[in-house]
Amino acid sequence: MPDLSDAHDRERRKASRWRLGAMVFGLASVLWVIMTVLPLAVNDEQRTFLRQVDRAMVLDDFAGAQRQLEQRMAAGHDGSEYALRLGNCQSMQEDYDAARETFDRALAQDPDEPRLLYNRALVDYRQRRYDDAMARLMEVVRIASYFPSVRYHIARIHEIQGRPQEALRYYVEELNVDPGSSSTWRRYLYLKRRLEAAESTGAAGQTSTATRG
Repeated sequence: MPDLSDAHDRERRKASRWRLGAMVFGLASVLWVIMTVLPLAVNDEQRTFLRQVDRAMVLDDFAGAQRQLEQRMAAGHDGSEYALRLGNCQSMQEDYDAARETFDRALAQDPDEPRLLYNRALVDYRQRRYDDAMARLMEVVRIASYFPSVRYHIARIHEIQGRPQEALRYYVEELNVDPGSSSTWRRYLYLKRRLEAAESTGAAGQTSTATRG
C-alpha cells in the first residue's frame, strides 16, 4: 500500500488548483469529470458562464458547449479556461486536429499551465502517439508534481508498451496522489496479479525442469 502520510496529504491538496470542470478520457474512452474551484482571476460573470459550459460537458453536450465557447471567444474573451474547455470539447468529438491547435495556441501563451499540457498529452494518448504523450505527461510531473491522473496515464503507456514493472511503480505513485481512484486501483491490482501469476508459473516451470533433470 502506498505511503499516505500527512506530508503527502498536504502536498496532494496542492493538486486542487489544477483540477478543472472538463471531461478527460482514458484508453477505453471512459469519461470522468475533474472538478475544481476556478482560479481567482476569473470574475463572477466568467465563473457563471464557465460553470454553465461545465454542466453542458457533464451532460455530454460537447457540441453545445463548444458553440457557447466559440461565441464567447469570438466576442473577445480568451485565456486558458476557455481554451481548456474548447480543446476538450473538440477532443471528445474526435476533432483531434482542432484540439491540438487549440491547446498549442494556448500553450504558446501559457507554456507552464499544467492543465493545458496534460490535456494536450491526452490528445496524443488517444491517438496512440504514446512517445509524444509520455514526453508531455512527464513535463506535467515536473511542473506540478501532484497533478491528479497524470501518473495513471504514464503507467498506462508503460503497460501498453510492455514495461509492466514501470507501470506498476507509476500506479503506486498515482495512488499516493489520489488513493480513491477506482481506475488506478483496478489497473494496479490487475497488473500486480498478472505479474504474480507469471512469476508463479515461471517458478513452477523451473521446479518441474529441475525434477526431470
